[in-house]
Amino acid sequence: MLITTYTPEYTLFGVSTDEYTAQPSQINETLTAENEQDFPICDYEYILLYDEKTDKFYCVRFEAKDRPVIPDFIEARELSGAVYQLELPIVEEVENILLKKDSDPAITISSRDDVETILSALKNTKPATVSGKIGTPVHVETIINVDFNSKGDVIVRLFLYVDKGEYFIEQTGNGIYTISKEDYDSIEKYLPMIIDEQT
Repeated sequence: MLITTYTPEYTLFGVSTDEYTAQPSQINETLTAENEQDFPICDYEYILLYDEKTDKFYCVRFEAKDRPVIPDFIEARELSGAVYQLELPIVEEVENILLKKDSDPAITISSRDDVETILSALKNTKPATVSGKIGTPVHVETIINVDFNSKGDVIVRLFLYVDKGEYFIEQTGNGIYTISKEDYDSIEKYLPMIIDEQT
């Protein structure tokens, strides 16, 4: 790696351009890839460290005025013990769910059984090691918008997407979460199959 703590009880859990705001569920895949040397540390602004002695996570910010350089650590912030949780409505609150994949036509789901099925699939999530961003996910090919509606208003909005073979849910201002392929597929199956008629 291009960074070393020199302290055995510290584990490097991740590097990111965004501040870490929640304890991770697993080590950042960037650090476990065989081609990790292709990710120079100076491309990032934050490092996530785990202290085995105190069982605490720290978000460490560093600055580099000129790149490429080995940055100097300037501050560290202990992460809260409470991890983010996906905020979902209770089934009784939901009148319908609006599903929309990319620019395809949206569909409305009103069946109570289907609403319960989708909510059940969304409960099986874990916080990812990247922090939440403001707005819609970018740099992904396909996004499924999931809007839970009550009395004509959106009470919860989620974005589902696939990135590098992994399945994610993003809730604006409340982090990014991993979801299994099976649970992702159980939601995607409600969307109609759009056939490209180009010849």
